[in-house]
Amino acid sequence: MISSISAASLVLFLWVATRIIKTLTRTRINYPPGPTPKPFIGNTLDFPLVNAAMKYVEWGKQYNSTFLVILIFCESYTDVF
Repeated sequence: MISSISAASLVLFLWVATRIIKTLTRTRINYPPGPTPKPFIGNTLDFPLVNAAMKYVEWGKQYNSTFLVILIFCESYTDVF
């Protein structure tokens, strides 16, 4: 019999191995311009926690991209533009 710890370790190993293989063998999809994602966490650390609207406007100018930001407060709209 396989112990539960051995089974969990095997499942975790297989999951990590498949993720690595998928990452190494995938073809690059033509995504829109933007920050380069980091392995495993993607762009999670790139999202602004404060003053998000200004950061999105900055990214739009930096990557020559248009986007729509729905603002909840009128004050925020006047601060951005």
